Amino acid sequence: MSGQPYDVHAHLQGPVDDLAFYLGRWEDRDDGKAQPQVRRAANTAMDRIDAMLATLHAMRSRLVTEIRASDDAAAARAGALLSNQDHGPDIACDILPPVVPGYLAGVRVRRDAGREGRYLP
Repeated sequence: MSGQPYDVHAHLQGPVDDLAFYLGRWEDRDDGKAQPQVRRAANTAMDRIDAMLATLHAMRSRLVTEIRASDDAAAARAGALLSNQDHGPDIACDILPPVVPGYLAGVRVRRDAGREGRYLP
């Protein structure tokens, strides 16, 4: 489970609203006269975009870290199930259906001689 919620709206809503305002000022410019406040609005719009990109990159970095931790936990669970660690090597694995000898989902399996049609990791 993750710790803090992402709260995307709280992190991005303000900058998005600001961006809309400053881009609106830029769109309404009159290139026929000097308008330094409009040029400042364009600079501020770029600053808001940069801030949102930084926020999005931080969210992405956190998400990638959480995905990797989740994948590692899933792999550990799968490894425990496939190795049948909890039951010892002599007990058949009841969660796997009978299969053709060989490979099962990329994991080499061996036939359990004591139980017809069952395979152990």
